Amino acid sequence: MEGSHPSSIITRIVNRRQSPCKRFGSMSANWDHEADSVNRRKIDMHDFSYLTGISLHEPSPRTACRQKLVPAAIVICLIILCPQCSIAEPAYPRLSPSEIPPLPAHPASQRPPTPPARHLPVRWVRESEEMAAPLRIICYHPDGVVADRAMARAIARIHQLNAVFNDYDPTSEVRRLCETAGTGKKVQVSDDLWRLLALSLKISEQTSGAFDVTIGPIVRLWRRARMSREMPPAWRFDQARQAVGYQWVRLYPEERAVELLRSGMRLDFGAVAKGYAIDAALQVMREEGVPSALIDLGGDLGLGDPPPDRHHWTVAVAAVKPGEPPSYFVRRARCGVATSGDRYRFVVIGGKRYSHIVDPRTGVGLTDQSEVTVIAPNATLADALATAVSVLGPEKGLAWVETFPDTAALYLRLVGDHTEVHTSKRWKELSGETADAQL
Repeated sequence: MEGSHPSSIITRIVNRRQSPCKRFGSMSANWDHEADSVNRRKIDMHDFSYLTGISLHEPSPRTACRQKLVPAAIVICLIILCPQCSIAEPAYPRLSPSEIPPLPAHPASQRPPTPPARHLPVRWVRESEEMAAPLRIICYHPDGVVADRAMARAIARIHQLNAVFNDYDPTSEVRRLCETAGTGKKVQVSDDLWRLLALSLKISEQTSGAFDVTIGPIVRLWRRARMSREMPPAWRFDQARQAVGYQWVRLYPEERAVELLRSGMRLDFGAVAKGYAIDAALQVMREEGVPSALIDLGGDLGLGDPPPDRHHWTVAVAAVKPGEPPSYFVRRARCGVATSGDRYRFVVIGGKRYSHIVDPRTGVGLTDQSEVTVIAPNATLADALATAVSVLGPEKGLAWVETFPDTAALYLRLVGDHTEVHTSKRWKELSGETADAQL
C-alpha cells in the first residue's frame, strides 16, 4: 500500500477490459503522480516509529525525570542556604505598543511554507489480481491503518465472490449447481448467487436473449476456437445451442432454490460478476469508514465518494482505434462505469475477425469492431448493459438503455479508418460533459 497527499491528482482510466490473457481489458488505468508530491526521505526503522513519528531514541521516563529534578534540587538548596538572597528580575526596557516595531513582511518568494494541516485525507493505493483480472483500489483517508484494513477486507470480499461465480473452478458454487442440470433437482443457493442470477434472468428476458446468463456451453466452444484458431463444425454449435436458454432456469423464491431444467446447461456470469464484486467491495469500504474510493477490476469501475476537494472522479475512455488518444471522458462519482469491446480479445478465422463477445441467439462471435461504455447507478448494471448493448447494436441497444434511470451509453464502432460515434440521449449530462453535470 502506498500513500501520498491528495492534491492535484487526475485519475485517468483507459480501456482495460479485454486482453489476450483475459487480464487486461478495454479500459486500463494510469493514475498520474501528484505534481506537488512530497519528497520522502528514507527512515531507519530502527530509529523511528512509522506509526507515531516519534524517535525511538527518546530518553526513558526515569532518565528524563532525573534530568529535570537535579537542577531543581540545586536551586532549592541555594534558596535554603541563602535566605537573604533574592533573585532579582532583570531590568528589561519596556516598550509601549506604539514603540514596538512591526515585523518585516516576507516576500512571496521567501515566505515560509504553511505547515501541512493534520488529519488531512491521504491517497492510498493497493493492487492485486482477482477474478483473473488486474485489481486496483484507490482510496482517501487520514489514517493509513484504517485505509489498509478497508482495502484488505474489500479484496477478501472479491475473493469470496470469485469462489461463487468462477466457472473455471469445479468447486465453485455455480459449477456445483450446473452439475445438477437436467436431473430434476432444485438446489438452495447463497444470497449472492440468488441475487445476481435473478437480475441476469431479468436482463435476459428484456433483451430477448441478446444477454443470456445460460450462454456457458457456447462460450466454452468459442474459447477452444480462439485457442485453436479453427471454426468448430456446425453440429457443435447446434449441440451447444440446445443447452442455452434463460427460460430453462426455474427459480423457487420461497426456498431460494434454483433448478436447471436441461441437461448440459452451464451458467456464465462473465458479463456481470466483476461489476457485482466491485459493488460488494465498495460497500465494504463504506462500512469500514472509507467512502472515498475507486475500484477498477479488469476495466469495470466502481466510483465511490470523490477525492478530497473534488466533485468527481475523471475517467478517460480509450479510443476504439488503437494508438489514438482518448476523446471522451466520464466525470462522475457514486456510480458504475463499464466498457465492453474486443480491442484485444478476438480471433481471425478464414480471414474474418470474430470478437470474444458472442451473440447467444446465433452462437457466433460478433464481427464488427466496437466498444460500448455504460454509466449506471452501480457497477453491476453497467457491466451487464455494456455486453448487452454490444450484441443489440447501437440503434436497439441505446434505445433500451434509455429505459433505465440515471443510465447512459457511448457506442463506438470502427469502420475502416473511421470511427462511428453513437450516444444515448443522456450521455452528455451523465458523463459530465455539460458544465452543470460536473458539479
